[in-house]
Amino acid sequence: MLNAAYRQSLGGAALVATDDAGVAKALRLTMLLQHEGNMQKAIALILLMAMAVQLIWPLGLPGLRHRRDFWKIAVFAIVMMMVTVLIRP
Repeated sequence: MLNAAYRQSLGGAALVATDDAGVAKALRLTMLLQHEGNMQKAIALILLMAMAVQLIWPLGLPGLRHRRDFWKIAVFAIVMMMVTVLIRP
């Protein structure tokens, strides 16, 4: 029963587990991968908070010694987004 539900959720994909525990694990993994956007939102929020902290109280990391260096965090975020877009299928 669970095996049929799993196949239906994947659109009849060839990935088949041999027991119900394996199917349940694969379902959890599939559901986790569907929520990728949550991780991207969390990383964006962390970078925004880092920029705010840099404006208020400089982080003191190499390249982030002054308040005016907050823009470097934004450039880093944009570059990482471009790299993500380029490597995604």
